[in-house]
Formats: sequence, C-alpha cells, structure tokens
Amino acid sequence: MRKCSVGLMSLALLLMSTLASAASTTYYFNRDIGDGTAVGFIETDVTLGVLSDTNILDWGLTLAAPNLDGGPTDSFGSDTQIVTPVLGAATTATASQLFFDFDSATPARLMLFGGVHANFWCLEAANTSCASSFAGERIGRSNTGATIAQAELRSGLVAFAAVTAVPEPESVTMLLAGIGLLGIMVRRRKSRRIAGQQ
Repeated sequence: MRKCSVGLMSLALLLMSTLASAASTTYYFNRDIGDGTAVGFIETDVTLGVLSDTNILDWGLTLAAPNLDGGPTDSFGSDTQIVTPVLGAATTATASQLFFDFDSATPARLMLFGGVHANFWCLEAANTSCASSFAGERIGRSNTGATIAQAELRSGLVAFAAVTAVPEPESVTMLLAGIGLLGIMVRRRKSRRIAGQQ
C-alpha cells in the first residue's frame, strides 16, 4: 500500500511540474500583405493585455514578396532582431489571440526585423520607422534604406495571430493514465484487505 501511495504522489508531482512548465503561449500568423505574405509565430510569456518587448520570448518569420532584398523569400527569427520589436501600447494579447490597434493615438508598432537581408514585417499605427507615414501592415526591406516592398492600409483593432489547437503531449496523457491505474490498484488492494479482515 505504501509503495502505491509513494508512486501515486510521485506521478502527481511530475504531472504538476509538467503542466507548470507551460510558462509561454505561442501565437501563429499567416498574413497577406499586397502581393506578399508573412508567416510565422510569436511566443509570449503568457502576459494578457498590453505587450511590451519583455513579454516576447521568441519569434520566427518567413516573408514572401516579389521585391524583397535577396530574393522572393526570406526566413529569420528573434536571434537576428536589430530593433525593438514592440513600440507603444497597441499590441495586446488574450489567451487565444494577438491584436494590434491601428487607430492608436500614440505612435506604436510591432516590427519583426533582421536576417541577412534586413527585411521586415511591420504593423504600424503611426510613423514609427516602418518606412511609411500611414497606419497599416507592411513588408519592407532595409539593406538599401528602409523602403516598402508590400503594404496594406489597416484601421481599427485587428486580430493578427491566434493560438492553434495543439494535441495534448503524449507525456501528459501517459501520466494521467498512470495515475488512474495506480488509483485503481490502491482501491483494489484496499478492497482485498477489507475483505480478508471480515
């Protein structure tokens, strides 16, 4: 009986530590901007509400556009970031989506920038160095000076990324199954012991 209880407690602690380690949220995006696309992910520290630079843990991006520097596609990630990705208070998070307020009264942007060719994807509420003076979403290039490769005017609060349903990790499923089996074993032993005493 004691071995089962210790095993059950160990499995429960392992399950809790596995679930507690989920200290980030990953949002995925697939955006059409003019004749181009921006596809990738942004990982945050599970903060809800207004996001700042410190809330973004990681990101990855693939741009495709007919006039990017270096060719029609470019892929890069947070390890190449050159500028501050978040400016102002226009980027917000819920448990399931990321939003950008293109009507922000103060200058604001979300800009993922870098790679060998210094191309970028930018959501901008005002003139904040994304190579334009209008609110919108753009793919740009910077090796030849900040210029727009593709752009779309945007307004209002726009959901631009979402958490997609991810299958439950096998390790968590196995832990839950193990805890259930141990519980059944403990109950069976208890029933046998009670039946033997009568």
